[in-house]
Amino acid sequence: MYDEENMIWDENPSFPKGKSVTGKNKPYSLYEELKQKLDVSNYTGDNYDKEKFAICNELYSQLLSEDCANEDKLKLLRNQAIDRLNVKFSSEHLYEKLTEFCNPNQFKQPYNKEIIDLCNECYDYIHKNKDDVLKLEEIEKLDTYKTLCDCKKEYEEKQRAETERRKKEEILRRKNLEERRQKEYEQEIIDKDTREGAAVLCIIIIIIMVALWVIARNE
Repeated sequence: MYDEENMIWDENPSFPKGKSVTGKNKPYSLYEELKQKLDVSNYTGDNYDKEKFAICNELYSQLLSEDCANEDKLKLLRNQAIDRLNVKFSSEHLYEKLTEFCNPNQFKQPYNKEIIDLCNECYDYIHKNKDDVLKLEEIEKLDTYKTLCDCKKEYEEKQRAETERRKKEEILRRKNLEERRQKEYEQEIIDKDTREGAAVLCIIIIIIMVALWVIARNE
C-alpha cells in the first residue's frame, strides 16, 4: 500500500485529512467504514457465513444506536469487528497523519538533532505497523513518541518566541528608520531655510552697499 523508497518529506508539513472510505476528497469517517464492514450483505451469496452474518447483524444494530461522533464507542465496535470477524480496517488516514507529525523537516530551522533522532525512532515504528490501525493507535503509549510530543511542543514554543522576538525587532527597526528619516527631513528643511536666509542676507547687504555707493558718488 505504501512505498517507503518514494516517501518524500513535505517541506511545509501540515496534518492532512485522511481519505474517506466513501470518497477520496472527504475526511476519513470510522462510522462510515463500520457501516460498510458490518453490512450483513458482506456475508451473503458466495461469501455466506451464518456466524459472521449474525455478528454483523448484532454489531450493526449497536452501531445505529451510537452517536456517530463518539469515537471511543466507535473504536470499541471496530475492535469487536476485528476480533470476531477478522476484518481489516483502514490505517492509511492515521499513517499519513503520524508520518506528517514525525516529519523531520519541521525541525531544521533551527536544526535539532535530538528531535530528528526521535522522529527516526517513531517513524520506524509507524512504518513497520503501517497496515495495522490498532498498532498505530498504540504509538501514543510509547515513551519515544511521548518524548517527541513534549520536545515538539517545546520546539514550537521556542519558534513562536523567536518569531515574536524578530517581529518586535522588525517593528523597532522600522520605527527607528522612520524617526531617522523624519530627523533627516527636518534637518533638510532647516538647512534649506538657512541657505535661503543667507542668500537673502547677501542680497540685502549688496543692496545696501550699492545704495551707499550711489549716495557717496552723488555727494
